Amino acid sequence: MSKQLIEQFNEVRQEKRNQEKLQSEYANLKQLLGKKTRQIDKAREILKKEFKEYKDMEKLSLTSIFHTLLGNKEEKLEKEREEYLLAKVKYDSLKDEIELIENQLEKVDGALKNITSVDEEYQRLFKAKEELILGTNDELAGQLNRMAEEVGRNRIQKNEAIEAYKAGEKVLVELDQIGKVLNSAHNWGVADALGGGMLGLLATSQKHSKIDEVKRMASRTQYSINRFIKELKDVDIDLQIDRLIEIGEMLTFADYFFGGLIADIMVQQKIQESQRRLASVARRITLILTRLKEEIRRVNSNIQQLEEKRVELVEQ
Repeated sequence: MSKQLIEQFNEVRQEKRNQEKLQSEYANLKQLLGKKTRQIDKAREILKKEFKEYKDMEKLSLTSIFHTLLGNKEEKLEKEREEYLLAKVKYDSLKDEIELIENQLEKVDGALKNITSVDEEYQRLFKAKEELILGTNDELAGQLNRMAEEVGRNRIQKNEAIEAYKAGEKVLVELDQIGKVLNSAHNWGVADALGGGMLGLLATSQKHSKIDEVKRMASRTQYSINRFIKELKDVDIDLQIDRLIEIGEMLTFADYFFGGLIADIMVQQKIQESQRRLASVARRITLILTRLKEEIRRVNSNIQQLEEKRVELVEQ
């Protein structure tokens, strides 16, 4: 068995796999973009409706007069304000997600255009390798071939695990950044509760500014989490993802985050709840990264052992 042929085949097989992954990612992004576009169209209509209801309650209108007479206008106004803010956050979140998806689509499309199709080369090498296998009965050649095949599979597995690990590390960095802003929001919330006058106004303003920043960051982190989960599915090991990480919860990271911050935006307890949720997500991801690191070490060890055995067979 030609060692050069095996190496060429393994190299082209990896290129073909990379090409197929890009094509799959492009198709998935196009599908996701269509879904998010439909969602933002609906969110835009809800936002218009909530804004109108909020403004109707704020100005002199029949609805406003009615609730004034009932003595609950301020309570109703605050409720309408919260519903409008929640609708705006949902709309802005979808807008950010669409921007991220469009940017990634552009990158993937560019990468695909720069890749020369390897299908014909793969088929040529596959046929050549098949003919060599059928034409040899040499036991040593068969052993070397099987080792080369195993090394190739291990390298593919290693690459997939590394890609997933890098995606998870990116999520952890973003979660840490959100955590710092949340801590700042919490501290300003404490000052808001204790302060008064100009200090109280400043604390309120800073707290809301930090919360708005967290919302924007959460949208982008949601996208990174989705990519991390996708990369995990490409790793050919039993990560027991459903046990280590609650996929449903992770996929709605931004949604429940917004719920914690908006439902009662003035209550410090909501910020603390968001901090707990953030820490929970980070713990799950750290657990998976530990498992991925172990897998990378295991595969590296396999490759080293196979290479050493190959040298022994050739030298004997």
